[in-house]
Amino acid sequence: MMSLTASEPTASTERRSQELFSEHQNEIHRHTDRLFAGLMGFQWIAGILFALWVSPLAWEGPVSRTHIHVWAAIFVGGWALSQLWLFWIAPLLGAVLAGVVYRLVSGERSQAAGIEGRADVGHLPKAR
Repeated sequence: MMSLTASEPTASTERRSQELFSEHQNEIHRHTDRLFAGLMGFQWIAGILFALWVSPLAWEGPVSRTHIHVWAAIFVGGWALSQLWLFWIAPLLGAVLAGVVYRLVSGERSQAAGIEGRADVGHLPKAR
């Protein structure tokens, strides 16, 4: 009866396997990048076509014309989208600022400071 024994891979085998793995991984990355670049272009065109089909017209009295935001999406595109972070950050900063101003104006303490000043604490139902 023959028995097979596993031997440790040599340094050249490990190096070659790492090279093959890196080549395959780079090929997958390049393929994925090309795929997503094509998808982004497709989404941009599809979004414009959808906007032109679904909501193309703005009415001003009896006159109808393509809405200005449709033209902005077509011609300005990426520049307008680069400003999108502002629409996320500005409301959050506004909410924080409003909270700080409210606390300063009303003199109200935060709940983290304790519940000693609350009028409804004595009216909590007792656990049975």
